[in-house]
Amino acid sequence: MGDVKEIILSVLRTAVKIMLAVLVAVVIYRGALLGYEVGYRVFAEEPVSSGEGTDITVTISEGMDSGDIADLLEEKGVIRSALIFKLQNRLSSYKTTMKAGTYTLNTSMTNDEIMEALSTSSGE
Repeated sequence: MGDVKEIILSVLRTAVKIMLAVLVAVVIYRGALLGYEVGYRVFAEEPVSSGEGTDITVTISEGMDSGDIADLLEEKGVIRSALIFKLQNRLSSYKTTMKAGTYTLNTSMTNDEIMEALSTSSGE
């Protein structure tokens, strides 16, 4: 009877180890896919719309940082993802140059074009 109990426990331990290994592999795989998607989008994010797009007026207030600006732009529908915009901004030369003001942006603009527009003039 003792041998049967040991065999059953051994089989159960092995099954648990296999399930944990599969779980770890799935988590690593999903993490790699997510990392690839975010990394790809940082360097190849498409505009919200193609063609003429839609003009949207946004007001950047004094004291807003790039995170606040990204959240506002996503809320207004000018960009697809605030997270991607924040990452792109951190990697760009515009990270500290965006200025307060009222801007008319278009949904056909890329994130880089939006950062340039927010940096090269002081709005209306």
